[in-house]
Amino acid sequence: MAPPKDKKKAKGPWDTPRGKAVNPKAPTGGGGTGTFTGAKPLNNDRNPKKPLAHPDSPVGKKTAPIDSARDVSVPPPPGLDMGALMAAKGRELVGKPIISNPRNENREECYDMVDEMLVEIGAKSAPEYMKHVGTDDNYVWGKAIKTSEIRPGDILQIRNSVLEFTVSVRYKALEKGQTAPQGLTTTTTMNRGHHTAVVIAINPDGSFQVSEQHVLDESRKGLSRTIRENTFPLKNIEGEPEITKTMKDSVKVEQTVTKSWKVKGGTVWPYRPESK
Repeated sequence: MAPPKDKKKAKGPWDTPRGKAVNPKAPTGGGGTGTFTGAKPLNNDRNPKKPLAHPDSPVGKKTAPIDSARDVSVPPPPGLDMGALMAAKGRELVGKPIISNPRNENREECYDMVDEMLVEIGAKSAPEYMKHVGTDDNYVWGKAIKTSEIRPGDILQIRNSVLEFTVSVRYKALEKGQTAPQGLTTTTTMNRGHHTAVVIAINPDGSFQVSEQHVLDESRKGLSRTIRENTFPLKNIEGEPEITKTMKDSVKVEQTVTKSWKVKGGTVWPYRPESK
């Protein structure tokens, strides 16, 4: 005769004498005492501030340990990332009409674009950091940061910046008996005397893409009527040569293009926007 099977012993308030996990106040047909009354924590040793499943219950046994530390109170919503909002707004505005600022006599200068952007995302603007905001002041836009800490969404306050952007094109004939066309080097000088711009991206070479208004248009003959995206470096950059094979003046050539930036002067104060 086979030996009788041992009956399982209850291990906790949620286990029946036969070892089945049930609510201790479930109906008798379900293995409980039949006194089930409502949907609420039923174990007597529960923490009223942390209404979680009893650790011996079927749910409690499958609950991650970290969950047992959660509090019943609703945590405050996470703070909005002003920098991320600013960067997204700056990218969105590129190519759109320049901004007129109703708080500044409907002016359309660089200050007005940044001021409007900060107000729109719920961040502090220059008047909340400065006792007086003059037309030629070095504006404060948020928390001062180091240039090494700049990331998209930060604001650059610029004074007397002079940049030179040089593009050099050289040709080499690929077939014997042919003469390569003459190369060409062009240098463009970019001045920002008293200016504000928003960083919207960081380039692999360490320069920044900025969103800005009250700058020259593409022809460089007048102020742009749209918000522009431009490159803005803080140090000299010598780009890697870009080599391609092409036809130039009916000659098969190897074309080498080199782009470089030189910072000739200026001061930049970077700021990180802060919520109100």
